[in-house]
Amino acid sequence: MGKNQETITQNIPTLTEIHAIKTSGDLNKAKELLLLYTKQNPNDAEAFNLLGLTLADLGNHQEAIEMYQRAIELKPDNGTYINNLAVSYKALGMFEASKRALQRAVEIDENCAEALNNLANAYRDEGLYSEAIKLYEKALSLKPNVLEIKINLAIVLADVGDYKRAETLLREVLSVNPNHLIARRTLGFILGNMGKHEEAETELRLALLLNPKDSKTLAELGGLLVKCEPGYPKEAEELLKAAISIDPACSEAYHNLGVLYLTTGKKKEASLCFEKAYQIKPSIVLLKLIISTKEKFSEQDPEFLKLKELEKKEQTLPNKTELLYAFVDAYERLKEDDKFFEYLIQANTLKRSQITYDSSEIKEMVSSRIKIFDEETVKRNLGYAYPSAVPVFIVGMPRSGTTLMESILAEHPEVYGAGELKLMQRVLHDGIIINKILFTSRQEGLPEKALQEPLGFFELGRRYVTQLREMAPEARRITDKMPANAFNLGLICLSIAWARVILMRRHPLDNILSCFRQNFAEGHEFTYDLKELAMYYNEYFRMMKHWKKIFPGRILEVDYESLVFQPETEIRKVLNYCGLDWHEGCLKFYESKRQVKTASQEQVRKPFYTSSIGKWKKFEKYFKPVMETLSEEVKEEIKRVDALIDYYRKTKG
Repeated sequence: MGKNQETITQNIPTLTEIHAIKTSGDLNKAKELLLLYTKQNPNDAEAFNLLGLTLADLGNHQEAIEMYQRAIELKPDNGTYINNLAVSYKALGMFEASKRALQRAVEIDENCAEALNNLANAYRDEGLYSEAIKLYEKALSLKPNVLEIKINLAIVLADVGDYKRAETLLREVLSVNPNHLIARRTLGFILGNMGKHEEAETELRLALLLNPKDSKTLAELGGLLVKCEPGYPKEAEELLKAAISIDPACSEAYHNLGVLYLTTGKKKEASLCFEKAYQIKPSIVLLKLIISTKEKFSEQDPEFLKLKELEKKEQTLPNKTELLYAFVDAYERLKEDDKFFEYLIQANTLKRSQITYDSSEIKEMVSSRIKIFDEETVKRNLGYAYPSAVPVFIVGMPRSGTTLMESILAEHPEVYGAGELKLMQRVLHDGIIINKILFTSRQEGLPEKALQEPLGFFELGRRYVTQLREMAPEARRITDKMPANAFNLGLICLSIAWARVILMRRHPLDNILSCFRQNFAEGHEFTYDLKELAMYYNEYFRMMKHWKKIFPGRILEVDYESLVFQPETEIRKVLNYCGLDWHEGCLKFYESKRQVKTASQEQVRKPFYTSSIGKWKKFEKYFKPVMETLSEEVKEEIKRVDALIDYYRKTKG
């Protein structure tokens, strides 16, 4: 060995010392030393692995792969080396190669927590959630203090709807490290999906304290401000545009901005945002949104051709569901009715298989409320309600015209349309005891001190009205169009003395078709099976019949059909009932720029139209389970509305 080479050999630090240099952040120096070290020690597998890690940290994954492969050649049974190789494969978009490497790593070392975690990530990306959960749980049992694994497990638990356990895991992470940005942001996301919008907003704003320029947090907060009630569209738009300016490749920001534009009637802008989001990060959800918002659509469009291509490939259950709904939208736009409905049945059947729903519960709930709110109870508690004329409750079946009614009223200068509020649910948190039965919105546990009838009704009303007025202090009337309040009319009428209640009615079969057609973002579990939907309608109809009986003259019923055939007559009737003067702008509700977040957001951007009346007849051959299930009372209602429609068609043209 020559003198110069001896000097070089003596000057190369040990592998432990080089690792310390890498850990200190001096990656280039570590790389230089490792190249010398591996040249002198060509059989040191750990040196090649460390060089691979260093190159990966420098962003050079292709060279890192070569180093990992050299390390694996020297030690073929080292699961850690194979795991590191998989990470670089994934960084280069070589997802199948990455997954195969991870599967091999786990076969070699079933207790390699890092490989288990990364393989679980791969399974989650493919929608194989149950397999991912098992692997995360095993990885966590091996390394319970690794926060990354807890966060990943929480994310996949949220994917399958186990929000409570996901929340618990994330709070455990934050108890150890309150400044963990990803945990804080993910908790905000999960709380938002749970409907806990105030808590979600708090967590996301705390995440912004940790990094004010984190594009994903800005995108998530912007999205939350779009969907919460009331919404904050101006601030949401500012946040989403800020996220895009920081990271032009932030697909979530474009997606949420598109949703915002949809809610404010900017369909063209929404479509452009969805297209941009899809270019960055393709997904079936975005493909579906593009199809539904494009100005023109045909079978030759690239989006439809992509659907046909995806249909030939095996899909995970969530992706298969979204793909079927994308075909529903496509065939509806193509006006191919049979294909539209056949795909709709397939999509809803698949979604129903993923939902836990017991159709007997609605029958038990209605029977219970009829028993509790009997004539004697109502008579005993009349006269204790909080006296306020501010609230206007717009109730009815989903897709019965509640959004249309609110959009009309919201154009009156003395009315504020607050949307679908969960306010009644909030004020019922502590509960009220009626006929020795506790009414509470709590999902679990009992309130420490529930309200008692009759004065408890006054307090419920006070809490509701006080919080409602904060939304629009200048408004004479504030609407709450939560359709589910139809089942709370006993509480509403006994709690708020002068509150108006507008009950929207629509042809039962058109209403059922519209519910069945809609892929709701959350809840409405009864809408994905025609027989269950008809059963639900029976119970809803029974509930409304009871409220009208025990609160005579209190509820204003408005037929959707009457509203669209003779709008001015019906609107005058509604305004008179609400104690409001006539306002011409109510007829031009479709010109409003106000935010509409319900499934009817597109319909209320159009003038009154009658094309949806009698639409169920196009699909009558599919309605056998509905007709076999509907009660005789509902069938009589069908006859009543049919006669009403016939009258209007003859007299109004």
